[in-house]
Amino acid sequence: MSRHRLLATIVAIAALVGTTTGIVMAATDSSANASPYALNGKVPKTAAMSFSIANSDGVAITGHMNVDMVKNRVDGEIDVPFILVMARIHIREVNDKLYLGAGAFQSAAEAEWLAAPLNTNLDLTGLALTMAKPEFDLLSKKLGAAEITTEGDITVRTYRLKSKELDLPTSGDVTLVFRTASEGQVIGLTVAIKAANQDMKISLTMDSYNGPIAIEVPKSSSVKPLTSDSLQQIVAGNDTLKQLLGGLMSGGNLSALGNNLSL
Repeated sequence: MSRHRLLATIVAIAALVGTTTGIVMAATDSSANASPYALNGKVPKTAAMSFSIANSDGVAITGHMNVDMVKNRVDGEIDVPFILVMARIHIREVNDKLYLGAGAFQSAAEAEWLAAPLNTNLDLTGLALTMAKPEFDLLSKKLGAAEITTEGDITVRTYRLKSKELDLPTSGDVTLVFRTASEGQVIGLTVAIKAANQDMKISLTMDSYNGPIAIEVPKSSSVKPLTSDSLQQIVAGNDTLKQLLGGLMSGGNLSALGNNLSL
């Protein structure tokens, strides 16, 4: 796997608008006591998830996302640290466009939303298949055997690698941890990178599959183009946020998650 493919995977995980895995699609389970992860042998149609990205300095970006895999739409909020405060950025991907809710930057943006076209068409079909039943046999052929443990009906697979095996630019260790439920569906993923110059940990937790999700296109009257100047203002020197937004604008990073999982 190239450095760029790994970064694309990590960025997508965080956004997911992200994730080395994917998700969504569905029919709501009629049982009131059913697990929020229940798929009943079907491919999911929607998913809700939480995520965090933290570096060795203790700075963390957190957020949640709702994903509609049938309509290829994503909506969520990201909390980003800026000096002494946390800024919340609303993110939406609809009809192959990325929309950023101006939020704290609304006065400068003079609009409720800033929009930019995605670099590629967003197609999340593969993510739904991957999240429903990851091909761990193929993954192990590339990464080696996983350490497998169980926590009740949850299976935990841990892959321990050297950065050179993933073509990273610095030496270090990489740990991938997948958590799957009783049907084999992904309910959690952690990517931890320990390198000489920086550590990073990315965690993705599935909150539920197949819940009701409605993601609409923002009203045109509330939207202005996302320019390089406005993007720079939003990023404000935060490299992690810059990478995350860059990955979101490359919608193909999400579309290719199923392929990235099988490397």
